[in-house]
Amino acid sequence: MRLIVLPFLVAAVVAASVAGSADATKGFDPRTSAFPPADVSFEAASAPSGVTAAGVAPSDNQIVNGDAEAGPGGDGTAVEPVPGWTKFEHKTCGTPIRTTVAQYGSAGGFPTSTSPGPADRGANFFAGGHWTCDWSVLRQNVDLRPHADAIAHGAQFVLGGWFGGFKAQEDTAGVTMCFRDKNGKYISSCKSIGYPTAADRNHKTGLLQDSVEAWIPHGAASAEIWLFDLYATGSDVDAYADDLSFTVLVHTP
Repeated sequence: MRLIVLPFLVAAVVAASVAGSADATKGFDPRTSAFPPADVSFEAASAPSGVTAAGVAPSDNQIVNGDAEAGPGGDGTAVEPVPGWTKFEHKTCGTPIRTTVAQYGSAGGFPTSTSPGPADRGANFFAGGHWTCDWSVLRQNVDLRPHADAIAHGAQFVLGGWFGGFKAQEDTAGVTMCFRDKNGKYISSCKSIGYPTAADRNHKTGLLQDSVEAWIPHGAASAEIWLFDLYATGSDVDAYADDLSFTVLVHTP
């Protein structure tokens, strides 16, 4: 589990990327980049008075197509649609945006049905695609307004997923999540999961599970889910992810 404070940086990076600014994206890495500046602070989300972890009713998974099964899976090099997610272009890498969905067992050394990974995996997983871009990203907004009353009285979330890469290469994937209020302003700190190293995977192709559980800050109206694929070496962005989930834990009497 990692705590990363970068809500405005994520927005700035994507905005600059769409606008075509190469300088703003150079060297960006969600594992190490810190933001906002020191003169901007956030109140950490914490348990409201009188609320305990006992008596929790979990919601359904709030991420649409978190298992990459809603669309076709390709061979890991073909550009496939990713329903439920918005692709963002890295202008310095050109088009089309090659972040894709691949099938387990695709030729070329991709994860298989027996590689380390989720036991309940389907046919597909998220893949960085056939390019050597520094990073690529998928984004999805989770509407938390249906949970407004629960959040006001104290609710937690669990963010989870499986993340990995190829053999000894350091390409990796992870999710960074940020909360916004009803006016679109970022609140609290972002949370990140995943981004395993090759050593974490024992230099084997596969995916590892990671998750974080924390309190949802008061006033949160949406959660931005950012799936980053980070390139290190090789002819492809061999960053993989699957079974992404965001669950709201509503505390009951």
